[in-house]
Amino acid sequence: MRNADVKAELVIIIPAYNEEHNIVDVIRECRKNYADILVIDDGSTDATRERALDAGAKVMSLVHNLGIGGAMQCGYMYAKNHGYKYAVQVDADGQHNPEDIGKLLASIKKNDSLGLVIGSRFAGENGYKSTCARRIGIAILAFILLATSGKRVIDVTSGFRIASREAISIFAAHYPYDYPETESIAMLLRKGIAIEEIPIAMNERQSGRSSIRFGKTIYYMTKVSLGLILNWSRKTVGQ
Repeated sequence: MRNADVKAELVIIIPAYNEEHNIVDVIRECRKNYADILVIDDGSTDATRERALDAGAKVMSLVHNLGIGGAMQCGYMYAKNHGYKYAVQVDADGQHNPEDIGKLLASIKKNDSLGLVIGSRFAGENGYKSTCARRIGIAILAFILLATSGKRVIDVTSGFRIASREAISIFAAHYPYDYPETESIAMLLRKGIAIEEIPIAMNERQSGRSSIRFGKTIYYMTKVSLGLILNWSRKTVGQ
């Protein structure tokens, strides 16, 4: 049974690009406990939009592919304009466990000072086993974030997160464009907003393949590292 209070205050945002084979199952799992689900169809060329609508989600279709950052900013603008207290990001590939949304919600409700709660794949005893190269990359970014902000976050690239009304408002106004997860954490920390990390389960991608390849990984590491350092330098000079 759905919780009436939850569905009035919470929206689930699912950014999706060519996820016709995964999107229906993700929406169905979310709809078991939550009513307000928004799919951002990020310029898909397949049947993502139609299948999301058939599964009962609201769909915002973008004319061009903006990438995860642009898609999520659209979702946060929607959340802000519709007065939601919380917004949860869930990936469309089936890797996130919608059952864990309750953990994120309980965590952020427990502490009014929190602006963002991150679902960490690597925290806890049975952490997600990613590739060695990817874990090294994440560890490097986590170190740079710690060095520049003083905040230790284990899974800095997790896309499974819940934002408070304050964070929603910030993200609606500005959200990093490419691979935004780590930079958005730094942005909130720079504004003095508290962040928490909790362990969650992580599934293997259900169908298709990740868009992140070796070349993009190098670009990602370079861009995000520079973004973190730039964010720190702006804070240092008081901008």
